[in-house]
Amino acid sequence: MIIEHWVVFSLLSLCVPPFFFTSMHNIRVGSLNINGGRDPFKRTVSLEMIIQKKLDVLFLQETHTDHENEIEWGISWKGNYFLSHGTRSSAGVAILFSPGLIANIKSQTELVPGRVLVIRAEIEGFYFCFINVYAPNQGVDRIEAFKKIHSYLQQSNQNECVVMGGDWNCTTNFTTDRTGEEPHLPSSFKLVQLISELNLVDAWRNKHPQDKQYTWVKMKDGTVSGARLNRFYISDFHRNRLSDCLICPVGFSDHHLVYMDLLLSPTIRNKSYWHFNIKLLQDMSFCQSFSNFWQLWKERKSDFTSLTEWWEVGKAQIRVFCQQYTSHSTTKIKNVIQNLEDEINLLENDVLTDVINNDRLKQKKDQLL
Repeated sequence: MIIEHWVVFSLLSLCVPPFFFTSMHNIRVGSLNINGGRDPFKRTVSLEMIIQKKLDVLFLQETHTDHENEIEWGISWKGNYFLSHGTRSSAGVAILFSPGLIANIKSQTELVPGRVLVIRAEIEGFYFCFINVYAPNQGVDRIEAFKKIHSYLQQSNQNECVVMGGDWNCTTNFTTDRTGEEPHLPSSFKLVQLISELNLVDAWRNKHPQDKQYTWVKMKDGTVSGARLNRFYISDFHRNRLSDCLICPVGFSDHHLVYMDLLLSPTIRNKSYWHFNIKLLQDMSFCQSFSNFWQLWKERKSDFTSLTEWWEVGKAQIRVFCQQYTSHSTTKIKNVIQNLEDEINLLENDVLTDVINNDRLKQKKDQLL
């Protein structure tokens, strides 16, 4: 179905009057280990997740980037992005900023190439020190990485809000954050020391002090292991800005997404215009629905005193029609994603409940023997 050319031209330039508003804004920061970002599909889904979850900043671990595929990220992502390369099959971290976020980047530092990336930025007059961490798998290497982070932050600006997140490959309290014991206690102790001396707070634990939830679950040889390896730490001084921190599964990684909301100071936003999304013209369902709507609207010219009045009201009707169509489509996508997350959570809870019950049964048998 073809929409009349002059209507399409008007759609492309249509906008609503500018407006100003003042409110308490927040910045949403997420972190996810994507298990490899060389696959174009996985990379596309990861970037789409930023939009669906309304993330302003996203930390990615295990991106597997190198200088050969760096340009592909630039083509895929329109906002600011910073990469610290690993190899084609291991490590690699990235920090991505939403295209709609106005961030004044102050500096970029690779503390450990492919493992620890630091971006300092000013957002709406607020200064952040973003640190993306993909802790090494080997305990000894983790300790060295933690030492470098410790030394770096000791010399940092105390007025900045430290937002440090990623895949830590260890926990600080295995009794609450693991199904088993901590594999390498020395690196865990070093992380505890770092957090304590630098006055940092575990964002998720701060909001969920009694809960047990894991960000990584693995089944091997009939044994299920779970751990909260993916975490955010923020400056204790800024903990009152922490609105919430949540964990949710994704369908393309064995790690879960962790994201949190930080409140910012009230500001006056720039002028905002509504523009027609030209991608809708590739949606046959939209084209059909709009053609039907426009045919009915053309028949209402006699309801107005002039063609100018009919067209001005028609522009407003077009805007409402497009917004409602887009909102309905977005809601359908969100529902599909939410249903998938709920199913994964349900399956994980069932498996972990069985493991706990079996352990209790075994303990009772041992006591009887």
